[in-house]
Amino acid sequence: MVHWVCIALGGAIGAVARSIIQVLLEPLNQNFPTGTFVANAFGCFLAGILIPFWPTWPSWLKSLVMAGFLGALTTYSSFAVDIVTLASSHKMVVALGYLSLTIGLCLSLCFLGYYCGQKLIT
Repeated sequence: MVHWVCIALGGAIGAVARSIIQVLLEPLNQNFPTGTFVANAFGCFLAGILIPFWPTWPSWLKSLVMAGFLGALTTYSSFAVDIVTLASSHKMVVALGYLSLTIGLCLSLCFLGYYCGQKLIT
């Protein structure tokens, strides 16, 4: 039961954080889904930083932060909808660029975060 409450609490905080990012970056969303991109990139970097700390965390904290907060902050469904929306608006180059940039940058940021997290523990 504790894990479900932690996931719900972390999810609520992550959803609000995501919404704040969307609102702050909305003026930049003319031709590119900036809010989703930044939320996903930040979430991947933060997840990478936290990976080295997982073995020492209690399971309730992992549920709160990883499944809850980061699960709500980052979202694959919004990413997919953004790509479909761009493609259906005949912005195929932007859609493919967004797809490539998001996958490449988010994975790179997760690795960079992991490297930074490793340095924090040593």
